[in-house]
Amino acid sequence: MQRWTFNRQHPRVEAFVYATTDNPDTTGEARLRDFASGTVLGIVSVKFERDGTALGPVAMPGNFGDTCEVRLEAHRTAGTGNVRATIAYATGMQS
Repeated sequence: MQRWTFNRQHPRVEAFVYATTDNPDTTGEARLRDFASGTVLGIVSVKFERDGTALGPVAMPGNFGDTCEVRLEAHRTAGTGNVRATIAYATGMQS
């Protein structure tokens, strides 16, 4: 799990996520979740190859100036290996 804490200035966020597994038989998901509300902001599928994926732009709950925390969660959906994911960059966006 990776945490991203920021002051909300824009109504939408976009994150670029790198994700992979360590075995060819393993697949999984990486989810971007708003910690305060528990809302899943977006999901990307993960397979056995390093893959960069833009997640969003998606609506970010809260109001201007709120301190927000978003978490990147990775979990295995099939296979025996591990799922790994990281946020390469994230940014706020206007509508």
